[in-house]
Amino acid sequence: MLGVIAQFVGDMREGHAKVKMSEVKKHLHATYFAWAGRTNDDAPSQAWYASMEVRR
Repeated sequence: MLGVIAQFVGDMREGHAKVKMSEVKKHLHATYFAWAGRTNDDAPSQAWYASMEVRR
């Protein structure tokens, strides 16, 4: 999950990204991930949805 989050956080400035990843790691135990859509490349244009939530 950290790899997925890092893809989005990587768009931030380096200093901000480091702070955000530190926060993410601190709350990783309370993070939930949901995926809706295909899991293979048979239909790459198929719609998909992903959601992450931190429950504190």
